[in-house]
Amino acid sequence: MFFPDVKVAKAVQRRSCTSPTALFLKAISPKQSSFQVRISVVLSSPVITYMYDNLPRLSVLPSVSEFFPSGHTLGAIAGISPDLIVTYGTKLVGALAILFVGAVIALVVASVVKGILKRTSFDNRIAGAVGGGSIPIEDWISKGAFWGIMLFAVIAALEAFGLRQVSEPLQGFLGEITSFLPRLLGAGVLAALAWLVATVVKTIFSRGFESFGLSDRLSSFSGDPEAAQETEGMGNSLGNLLYWLVWLLFLPLILNSLELTAALGPVNNLTNSLLSALPNIFKAVIIAFVGWIVAKIVRSIVSNFLAALGADQLGARAGLNASGQSLSGIAGTLIFSFILVITAISALTALKIEAITGTAVPMLQRIMAAIPAFLEAGIIMAVAFFIGRFVSTLLSQVLSSIGFDKIVSTLGFPDLAGAPSDSASAAGFSSAPEFSTETTLGTTPALESSAKTPSEIVGVVAFVTVMLFGAMEAVSALNLATLTSLIQGIVAIAGQIAAGAVVFAIGLYLANLAFRLVSMSGGSQSKVLAQAARIAILVLVGAMALQLIGIAPSIINLAFGLLTGAIAVAIAISFGLGGREVAGEQLRDWLGSFKS
Repeated sequence: MFFPDVKVAKAVQRRSCTSPTALFLKAISPKQSSFQVRISVVLSSPVITYMYDNLPRLSVLPSVSEFFPSGHTLGAIAGISPDLIVTYGTKLVGALAILFVGAVIALVVASVVKGILKRTSFDNRIAGAVGGGSIPIEDWISKGAFWGIMLFAVIAALEAFGLRQVSEPLQGFLGEITSFLPRLLGAGVLAALAWLVATVVKTIFSRGFESFGLSDRLSSFSGDPEAAQETEGMGNSLGNLLYWLVWLLFLPLILNSLELTAALGPVNNLTNSLLSALPNIFKAVIIAFVGWIVAKIVRSIVSNFLAALGADQLGARAGLNASGQSLSGIAGTLIFSFILVITAISALTALKIEAITGTAVPMLQRIMAAIPAFLEAGIIMAVAFFIGRFVSTLLSQVLSSIGFDKIVSTLGFPDLAGAPSDSASAAGFSSAPEFSTETTLGTTPALESSAKTPSEIVGVVAFVTVMLFGAMEAVSALNLATLTSLIQGIVAIAGQIAAGAVVFAIGLYLANLAFRLVSMSGGSQSKVLAQAARIAILVLVGAMALQLIGIAPSIINLAFGLLTGAIAVAIAISFGLGGREVAGEQLRDWLGSFKS
């Protein structure tokens, strides 16, 4: 807060002061009394007093004492000499003039730079290549030029005003900028050169790939129409790869120009490692590309050859076309994958990168070693599939021709197969139907019909049995001991279940036959005896079937023994109690005959 001489200021404002100082201020601005008041306020402030006491006077400026009579100075108003007022007033005017001229020059230069940059697209291309988007590079550069010139103007104004304590730090900062400008300019030139070279290389490879029609040539050479689509973007991908590779090669030069030693070391190491690995990478890429071409050609040859041999028709009979895959296509894909695995091993070995080859190559080698076993297992399963289909169809048709479909009614379940005929009730079989000529060995009714007949069910069981044996042999060829043991156990259990089912079916037939024979005897208790005979036979064959299946044989034997013993004891007791009187009469007759 400043405290000027208010009385003096008011006197100047009323122009009642006739001192030489007032006349001088009146001569400077006769119509701006308020300006005179502001001048007196500023000159009487502690800041001006401090500047007067501490800043050196410039002796080169002319004295103005001749404008004032002796004893009449501005000190009468503000307490300082008129020489100091003129000195610092001149400095202030010069500093303001420098700032004004600097601002005008900065505005003109910024406008010119922005206009030049807007007329060209070179800066936008570089910014887009580096930033990958739309960057207002014109605004940034024009603003940088404006504030750079303004910084020079501010420093010059401070120097003109004599404030070296403020201008010296700014001069140091400006010196750092000016010393860095050549390095920045060199880095910019290198960046522009890198962009130019990278763009040229990318354009040559991208357009050259399209101009020579390598995609179409590759498609016609490999015989695969899809090869052109698969290699459609290969030219652009290769061009982008080379584009950024050129930038990576120029990056150490740019960092060296900027003298960024902290970032230069890692980048140099990366570049050196990449350059040393480039021959191996190039070799691996060539191997992979050639292997891919060879795999495509071989797949086309194998697929067309198998299709010409009629493999697709054989696969259609086996039901492969239902999934949209032909047998020739599957074989070609397998050969294609096999060649790609070999190519991958060779390409990874050519890289000579231990971190990759040390883990990937052994894994691929194990896959290669297992491929013959997989092929053997696949052949076994394919042969088992065709044999199973043949056996299933043949067995279903043979059983159907001999009337096996009436076996359900023969076993006493007429509701499941319809009402039994007289001959079926008597003998258990009907007349043989005609042998189907429409059913082929490749389309099994047992596997395609929704309503299964007994003969078709037997065909399905036969097919599953053959496939189980084939799976057991295939797993054995793969040297999978655990899976082999599992399938062998499944086959053994399936055999036991099948044997138990056959025994129970035979027992059921015998039980029903015994029931009919006893019922036809015509006795008063024939129905009871027939039912008892059927139950006894069913219990016997049920125990035998469960024992064959292997379900707790000791418990079954014990239960069957206890049941048989209980029945025997019950018969003995009933016979003894019921025939007590007859037995007494017979004993008396025997005793009478002995006495006589």
